[in-house]
Amino acid sequence: MENTYESELKIINNLGIGGCIDAFISENLLFTIGNGISGIGDHVDIKISMSGSLYIYDLKNPASPSLVGMLSGLGNVRQMEVYNSIAYIVSREDGMFIIDVSNPKKPALISRIDAIEFCTGIDIYGELAFLSCRHSGVQIMDISDPYKPKYVSTLKIGEAQSVDVSDGILYAGIWGVKELVLCDVKNPLKAREISRIAMDGRGDGVFVRGNLCFAATGHHARDIVKEELSDPAFGRGNGMEIYDVGDPSSPKLLSRTKINRFTYMFYDMWDVTLNGDHAFLSHSYNGVYAFNVKDPNKPVLKAHATLPQIEGTINSSPVGGIALGDGFIYAAGILSDLHVIEAPSLTVKEKDDDNYSFNITKNETEKAEESIEEIYGELPHFYHYKTEGQLYSAAFYGDYIFAAAGSAGLHILHSGNGLSCKEEHATKGFAMDLKIIDNTLFTAEGLGGLAIYNIATDAKINLSGRYEVDGYTIRQVIISPDKKYAILQVGSKWIHIVNIEDPARPRLVFWDTFFKGQVFHRQLSYGLFKDRYAAYIWHSAGFFWYDLYADQYGDSIPKYAGFKCQQSFLAFNGIYCSKDLCLITHDKGYVLPDIKNTESLSHLKHYRIDNYDLTGKPVVYGNNLYISNRLNGTITELDISKIDEPKLIRCYKLKGNPDIIIKNGNKTAIPAGYQGLLVYSE
Repeated sequence: MENTYESELKIINNLGIGGCIDAFISENLLFTIGNGISGIGDHVDIKISMSGSLYIYDLKNPASPSLVGMLSGLGNVRQMEVYNSIAYIVSREDGMFIIDVSNPKKPALISRIDAIEFCTGIDIYGELAFLSCRHSGVQIMDISDPYKPKYVSTLKIGEAQSVDVSDGILYAGIWGVKELVLCDVKNPLKAREISRIAMDGRGDGVFVRGNLCFAATGHHARDIVKEELSDPAFGRGNGMEIYDVGDPSSPKLLSRTKINRFTYMFYDMWDVTLNGDHAFLSHSYNGVYAFNVKDPNKPVLKAHATLPQIEGTINSSPVGGIALGDGFIYAAGILSDLHVIEAPSLTVKEKDDDNYSFNITKNETEKAEESIEEIYGELPHFYHYKTEGQLYSAAFYGDYIFAAAGSAGLHILHSGNGLSCKEEHATKGFAMDLKIIDNTLFTAEGLGGLAIYNIATDAKINLSGRYEVDGYTIRQVIISPDKKYAILQVGSKWIHIVNIEDPARPRLVFWDTFFKGQVFHRQLSYGLFKDRYAAYIWHSAGFFWYDLYADQYGDSIPKYAGFKCQQSFLAFNGIYCSKDLCLITHDKGYVLPDIKNTESLSHLKHYRIDNYDLTGKPVVYGNNLYISNRLNGTITELDISKIDEPKLIRCYKLKGNPDIIIKNGNKTAIPAGYQGLLVYSE
């Protein structure tokens, strides 16, 4: 369908900073964030650093804002809000950056928040920050002291893309299942879902005013059968939906307005915001739409703006976010620039009066986080170790446990009865993974790269070397048994293989990427098959195998092994490999593939347990298989002494986000995100 409107809005100025992804106006200042990416043919320059930047403009001349300050090094930026001279910038795999902008000429980073998953959306509400973390739901943080933000709780409501909070109710656009979800967050420690309603397109941006909720939708309509152009619903999910939310437990659809048919799975995002009687829909490659919504039952399309065309294509630059000034729209062109669009009859200066306060005590927070629910089997007695950061990974080393604790760095614990901290070691970035081989410690330190430490006899560590990728987060590390190679999950799309034979001078020997698929949490195979093959999962593209010791031109070097499984793969599943075993969790069970013949997993025999979902990250110790579901908190333990006849040992659910289980003899350690480290003995 082609929409008709009264006017095509004109771009009157471009600010010359390259690609931007969001914009915000506060106190007569215009803020924008971006990576400086520009369109090149059908793709973008893949060599560009993902080290995002904040730009601050003075709006004394709103038609031609003047740059007054900037700050770089902000990772894979996505959305932002500015309140009380503090800028809050969410940055996908890099978490959230909190920046003091009281002196706009010299913005200063004051703290960072470690997000549970890809930190995609944000809303600030009083002293709370609500972070939409894709598949992991919404993470709630106490920012009453922005220098020391504290974790509060998580709403596990599905693939939350963007959020808005009003009068103690959170509204979230849910992407995959095409829903609007409403949650009561008046008591953030006991935040709860209260309703959800089906939308006719994938959910993203939401905006609430009074009893009305405006929701932006995209891609395919709900009744699509096949994602093919011949399907009538293909690309028909694009539009805006308005709901009466006077009773949050029972939202009612008032209107559903469709815009042009279009779908493209790259920089696909959409948002909606209000100004006076007008709703403004920013919709990726479709541009910016202005609707008169004085009658929410019958929105009227008034105007439209298209961003500049991407060189060498028929597409316009996608729009990320917009900010509404007095008579102007400031549109963030993801592959172009920050554009000034003239809209004198559509926008007026408004003030956001939304505010809310809350009180949380330390004891209440700790009590809320320690919950463990027994589902099947006798629940073991846990020792619990808690830090301000989230526990990602752990490793036993003699009588010690080394723990990667996110923003809290590296913690070295005594592993006797109970758990006590021997030493806390600050890391250059968030401590997100670790491995120990012999007396060498390898840590994935987020934006701080891969760090290599020597472990002394008293468990003291000394830095031997570091491998960094400018602007990119290193989230996972696997080490070859001979300590020759480190295989790294880098950013949201890359695999790097690094030669670490000289720890002081690690060097890149192989890299690969796949721009049609994201890489979420723990997407490297846990371990190597036959001590030489590593697998890497791109969410929508499948998984690819890499040979660390390929014979090419007489050299033994890493390279793509030439076999793959090209099918969509759930981000919360995983691959476990050892010398003799390859096991993949898939379709609520697990399969045992021949890695040279994995074009599809569907035809393989699936091993399941009746009434139990075996989705999660797998690891095998002896005859036991442990599966950690980071999304819903479930840990499932199976006896696989007969691997084709699995038997359930126990299943329990944590309040936190459990990661891959670590075992040493009769001791088991569970890194459980913000719930801490749980250890038990048998």
